[in-house]
Amino acid sequence: MYLLITVPTGFEKEAISEVEKISNKKIIVKTTYFKGVLLGKTKLKKEEVKKVFSKDTTYIRKVIPVDRIEKTDIDKFVRFFSKFNLKGKKFAVRCKRRGVHNFASKEVEVRVGEVIKKLGGIVDLENPEIILSIEILQDFSCLSILTTKDIIVKKAKVEKKWKKEERPICRSELKIREIIKRYGFVFSKDKVVLDIGSAPGGWVREISKRVKKVFAVDPAELEVSVKSLENVVHIKKKAQEIELKDKVDVITNDANILDKESAEVSINLSNKFLKKGGFLIHTIKMKRFSKSIVEEIEKMFKYSGIEKISLLKLRYNTRNEITFIGRKHD
Repeated sequence: MYLLITVPTGFEKEAISEVEKISNKKIIVKTTYFKGVLLGKTKLKKEEVKKVFSKDTTYIRKVIPVDRIEKTDIDKFVRFFSKFNLKGKKFAVRCKRRGVHNFASKEVEVRVGEVIKKLGGIVDLENPEIILSIEILQDFSCLSILTTKDIIVKKAKVEKKWKKEERPICRSELKIREIIKRYGFVFSKDKVVLDIGSAPGGWVREISKRVKKVFAVDPAELEVSVKSLENVVHIKKKAQEIELKDKVDVITNDANILDKESAEVSINLSNKFLKKGGFLIHTIKMKRFSKSIVEEIEKMFKYSGIEKISLLKLRYNTRNEITFIGRKHD
């Protein structure tokens, strides 16, 4: 059995050690592509897992038993849940989506729910007997059929504390803060920036404090406080669909798109919209960190006319990320 375990961001390593200690290494845990989300594997039964997590813990927030790990595909979700006899059972579909997809969590819930209803299930969003849980982690998803008692919810004893004005909108905002500290010359009051994969707006907020204008590109919504900034223009489209009248001084890309696909997006946008001498800041994201993939992407940028300034392993990069900073040839 697998377990989806959520913990406070930044305490993943401590949480892994804690789980393996309280379970006498009967639960083996690894990190995922997402901060604060761990995946455990165990031969223990559900009741035994509950007993393990009934012990005093510091870092655990939630533990969800997982019946199946499946490729992220709504049709596969439907086929999986359709195998179970839920006729006459009150049920609710709960989907939490992490990553970038061409569908929303609500769409998943509706699609799965409609099929189970046709098979005799009774929709009850308030007091369901059965929860069909779908936890999407970009390319793979954790599927579970649960009762409310199966989900273990705890209060973590540690949280990262921030002053109100310093609290990041999202973890990725901490990356751009570090970049600005080290390469502040990239951003100045006369510059226009094109930011890709902007939602919820962490990078946009930090960049907007230092430049003339930011074009924030993302089909998803920005935080209201970011969207209302006078020098921010939200373009609710995919990066591949945008058109701009004038070229920009800087392109930033921290979108949740993997390695070469994301690099191609940055290259295409640089060719179309980046001024000569302009800067590209691009997060290389991989399923598993690979030096060969990084080198290949560096070559892609070089051949497209982007000269490497630096390759950075930022403090807040995940272990499968590295940040490329380059400049378009004059």
